[in-house]
Amino acid sequence: MDEHYFREVLKMVQFFKNEEEVAAYAKEVYESKFKTEYEAKHKGKFLAVDVQGEKVYLAETPENARKLAVKTNPTGLFHVIQI
Repeated sequence: MDEHYFREVLKMVQFFKNEEEVAAYAKEVYESKFKTEYEAKHKGKFLAVDVQGEKVYLAETPENARKLAVKTNPTGLFHVIQI
């Protein structure tokens, strides 16, 4: 990992004080940007919400949603929610 990565992680750690804040922000991102589209088509599945890039990764299980997210963005900060 390079110095840029660690600076970005440090910024996110300083922005979010705890896991609850990460979860709350992920829920806000989901509800404002993705809820309407995903609830209509993917009820019951799981999304890993990237709170840094405000992107989502869909899968059948929470584990697979997180794996897909980490594979796509290894430096991301994620929270998994069920649709």
